[in-house]
Amino acid sequence: MSMKMTQVNSIDAWSFSRFNCYRQCPAKFKYQYIDKLDQGPPSPALKKGRDVHTAAEHYVTKQRDDIIPELESRRDLLDEIRAMPPSSVMVEQRWGLAENWKPTTYFNRKGRPKVWLRGSLDVGIDYGDGSFEVVDWKTGKKYGSNQDQMDLFATIVFSRYPDVKEVYTRLSYTDLPPGPDSEEYAEYKRSDYETLKTTWEERVTPMFNDTEF
Repeated sequence: MSMKMTQVNSIDAWSFSRFNCYRQCPAKFKYQYIDKLDQGPPSPALKKGRDVHTAAEHYVTKQRDDIIPELESRRDLLDEIRAMPPSSVMVEQRWGLAENWKPTTYFNRKGRPKVWLRGSLDVGIDYGDGSFEVVDWKTGKKYGSNQDQMDLFATIVFSRYPDVKEVYTRLSYTDLPPGPDSEEYAEYKRSDYETLKTTWEERVTPMFNDTEF
């Protein structure tokens, strides 16, 4: 059973990026998400990441027919996704969950449960047999926190799709040449769901309860 959060600061919704920022530096989290200090222009790395994600989206959805050089290493995977029936592929989705892990809108909307968790999906593939695959494009280096992100992806998919029994996650690193080191995989069963929810609730509770940062 999910536990009720106790909110003592102005944060009422989270995402993986917010959680990861808090975990790395609570003070930085406060400056960025509570004090909302000006962060300045996006860094070159952030701009590159956005450009790569947009190009991948437009190629998969056939809004463009060329693959930019930064995505050449992912050509085979992009072509595979592009060839799938459009009804089974979701691209650049923004999902919201309420505190009870039930789906809601990404932004708060009158008449809908208040959003508590936000997640952004690069590519989702519903195979129609109870299995679902998440593909996330990664620019830059590999980080240990990426495993946590896969855990959260799986938790969100199980929350949104009660009929899904298995979730496969794939982190695809665009800066690495094709090969076994350029992707990371994880597999989750429906039986993992309750543990995943409890684990995430325990992880984010300090973020909601912090008053000192």
